[in-house]
Amino acid sequence: MSAPTSPAPETGWTAGDRLQIIAGPCAIEGEDMAFRIAEHLADTCAALDLPLIFKGSYRKANRSRIDSFTGIGDEKALGILAAVRERFGLPVTTDVHTAEECALAAAHVDVLQIPAFLCRQTDLVVAAAETGKVVNIKKGQFLIWEGQLHQVLETEHVKPGKGPAYVQAKMKNVKMGGIKINRLNSDDRLDEVNVDRRDMQFLYDGGGRGEGPFVFMDNETYDQIEIDGEIIPKDQSQWLKENTECIVSMFDGKPLSIQLPASLELTVTDTAPQAKGATASNQNKEAFVETGARIRVPPFIEIGQVVKVNPETGEYMGKA
Repeated sequence: MSAPTSPAPETGWTAGDRLQIIAGPCAIEGEDMAFRIAEHLADTCAALDLPLIFKGSYRKANRSRIDSFTGIGDEKALGILAAVRERFGLPVTTDVHTAEECALAAAHVDVLQIPAFLCRQTDLVVAAAETGKVVNIKKGQFLIWEGQLHQVLETEHVKPGKGPAYVQAKMKNVKMGGIKINRLNSDDRLDEVNVDRRDMQFLYDGGGRGEGPFVFMDNETYDQIEIDGEIIPKDQSQWLKENTECIVSMFDGKPLSIQLPASLELTVTDTAPQAKGATASNQNKEAFVETGARIRVPPFIEIGQVVKVNPETGEYMGKA
């Protein structure tokens, strides 16, 4: 989840509802390489009219070998990120791994990113938010809260006038289905959950009425599983068509949730003809796509055309 937990810095780079690109090298290895990558990305995104945040890790802390490359030194790498911002006018972001790193990194970058495997570390999230920077946190994480499995839906940093700051998290109880907002303090224990994320392909709706059970095939083992309609809400199932690639989160061999692609290509099956005098920039009209979902499209879109849709928002993204 890209969740701003504090006001965005006044650099004019916030994208609102627009697609925003976060890209850059895996790790900062030198100024020349960082500048070349930043220049190429800046030119490409400018040509496509897409906002860009330059991303590079100043230290790689998740290496699988003790002798693997981890970085060129914290101060040096962070200085290069700051130089990218200065030279190309780009906002920059980097990962932080401990609460102690947050203040150091915040002095050089615009956005602090919490790696997925550290999103359960409340003291780290709070420390990042207290820097006043925007914090990029991935939603959809699973954790044990009050002895039960929960899925994090939203997070918000709260800094009251008195007392310590804390994180307010909107959570879904996976077993009971209830949604509740919980307050997470820096000393709260959040037990780690080993969630297996599997690449799967949607095959068909076993019930044939859009209510499930939905049948998926594991891309690695070719095993097929059924996912109940209660796990896949209507705002997700309405976009499923044969062969849609998804990420399925599993816990103890049971499916918890699915993640749809960032965009889907769907055929328009019904829409009104273009009204006389309508232009590409006004009077969007209603349309139905092959999965039965309803969207809004520009007036020039016709039946049979394939369009790109953002399944998270239902927004039309353009012709395929």
